Amino acid sequence: VMYIREYDEGSLDAHLQIAQAALKDTVREFEGHVKEMRQVIDNLTGSATSFALNFFASSKAEFEQYIHNTQCYYPDIYQDVEMLAEFKRFTRMWIIVYSQSLLDPTGILAGLDRTLEGCGSLNDTCAAVMAILQRAHEVTLS
Repeated sequence: VMYIREYDEGSLDAHLQIAQAALKDTVREFEGHVKEMRQVIDNLTGSATSFALNFFASSKAEFEQYIHNTQCYYPDIYQDVEMLAEFKRFTRMWIIVYSQSLLDPTGILAGLDRTLEGCGSLNDTCAAVMAILQRAHEVTLS
């Protein structure tokens, strides 16, 4: 009976050690998987952020080209007060949407409405919009 009890206690200790070792291995493996998943998530987040920044940068460049082309090639269309007002509304909305891609949109939104309302011509509006976009560029660089 003593031999069986010693065998059982020894066997239980051995099984307990094996189970604890298996548990530690499982925890280590799980932590490794968590670390890998965090790396994948970080890479995806970085890729998404990079994509968004590149998209908004190219969108800004295209918008600047649009403003330039409008000013150079279509000034006659915007001699009409209603058309100029519509152009101002469009540029205002574009700037608001663009500002949402910035960490601090207040730099380009501050005084936006007042600035555009003060523009009496297409040339004034285009110059004001380009100045606002330049401010956005300076804000992102600082």
